Amino acid sequence: QMTYGTLTKTPQPGDIVGFTYKGSKSAYHVGIYLGEGMMIHAPRPGTSTTIESIEKFANGSKISYTHILDSLL
Repeated sequence: QMTYGTLTKTPQPGDIVGFTYKGSKSAYHVGIYLGEGMMIHAPRPGTSTTIESIEKFANGSKISYTHILDSLL
């Protein structure tokens, strides 16, 4: 999901938020950016989809934003 679109430093609602451990190139988790530092995501299998602070969830992980909407049109 993170490699399909274009990485951006200025995310827009609908962009993919990716979380990567230091030294890894693959995301261990993704969400959908809602704006104002918030995302919607399913935290782990068996839990409900929630809206959560990106910084709180990241807890020190690298955060990347990928813009994909233009790629789909």
